[in-house]
Amino acid sequence: TKGTHHVNPQDADELQAEVQNVIECLAQTTAEFNNASSRQDAHSAALARMAHLQGPLRDLLRKLDTLYTQHMPQERQDKCKQISTDLWIILRATLEFTPKVRKEVRSNELVANLLRLIHHRLVAFEGDLETGMPEEVERMKSRVVEVMNASVDLTRDTQELDSNYTALFDTITEEIAEVNKLAAEFKRGHDQLQWMEKVLTEMCFALAVVAASGFVLSACSLVVTSTAAAKAIGARAVVAACASAAAGADRIGEMAEALQGVCAATGHLQVRYQGLQSGLEASTALTARIKNLLANVGVDRESLGDQLAFPELMRLPAIEESVDKYLDHLRQLLNRADELETRTHQTLANWVCVPGRDVQQVPPVRSEGVQSMPPIEAALREHNAQEKDGNVGARMVEPPVEAALREHDVQDDDDDDDDDAWEILSSGVNAQDGNVGARMVEPPVEAALRERNAQDGN
Repeated sequence: TKGTHHVNPQDADELQAEVQNVIECLAQTTAEFNNASSRQDAHSAALARMAHLQGPLRDLLRKLDTLYTQHMPQERQDKCKQISTDLWIILRATLEFTPKVRKEVRSNELVANLLRLIHHRLVAFEGDLETGMPEEVERMKSRVVEVMNASVDLTRDTQELDSNYTALFDTITEEIAEVNKLAAEFKRGHDQLQWMEKVLTEMCFALAVVAASGFVLSACSLVVTSTAAAKAIGARAVVAACASAAAGADRIGEMAEALQGVCAATGHLQVRYQGLQSGLEASTALTARIKNLLANVGVDRESLGDQLAFPELMRLPAIEESVDKYLDHLRQLLNRADELETRTHQTLANWVCVPGRDVQQVPPVRSEGVQSMPPIEAALREHNAQEKDGNVGARMVEPPVEAALREHDVQDDDDDDDDDAWEILSSGVNAQDGNVGARMVEPPVEAALRERNAQDGN
């Protein structure tokens, strides 16, 4: 069968345009996520784009799988298509998982900062704690307990991701071995054909020399005898054999060239599989780190939650150190979630690369960082100082803590809408037509400053 690894330039350009569309869609999703005024806006944009991408991506994968495995055994073709299907399922599951991690990070960030505020209020409190805590502290304590109880255990999600990554990694490793064996067989066949072509070419040359010698001898005979005629007839027979050998050498040369093209196509498939293997390995490692960080965050939260029941313990200086460690784990968790999402985009970009073309690089996903010293604390200090000075006109209509909690509640409602939208995406319905929830105009910690500035204006 005549095969070649070369792609028709027009077809290659059309495929590259489809690939570029996928990469630009991923890049635009990342840009909107990085520049969004709220994570709700970011998630809504990601949902809409991933839903929009599903159809074109499936069609592109089908074309590329056919291109990469042309002239290969049917078993290898079917395996490549199955890998593409499994990969898309895992990548989509990853893009459903990372928003859950970010939601947990933000909820735990609120808990950590409220615990820090409770610590500062209790340290500054001059009354008797045995008779009760300040009302503001009680409100914050109740909210901390409420958020802690609403925390979602993502252990099962990480285990499923890790299991799926490992299963596909094992599959791709086995398939790489099969393709390597196939490549070795193609290489041996190509080498044998080259050897046969060389032998026939040398035989053709030798026959040509013999034929030429026969004609010369017959022409040089002074008398045309039967011996001379026989020599001429023999020479013509040698010429015919020489032509046959030359034609055979040409055919074998064509076969060798075609098999060389198949060898090159197999090489492209090897590179594609090795790139996927590397991407899966990196994603597996990131998932394991996220799993460990989630466990650390859980320990931090439970430890501080236990101390929250004892006001005297919440006054200890060690609380500050514990909260700092808590927030540091949250920062690491947020960064790993961003890296996992970036890695997911890049793995997809590697997989849809057209044979012989350069792999497109995707921009990194960057979430808004975790805040260790929220502006709300400064607003509370100013608010309390003004109340002591008797400046009633500057009193806030709504306490700063309540404003932040109210904004956080709105944000929680929006995240529920995210879950609904992911269900829509998973079922293949375009999320752009769905209600992705209300938008949070500003981060929760900014609510207190906004209220404070409004009072300054009055």
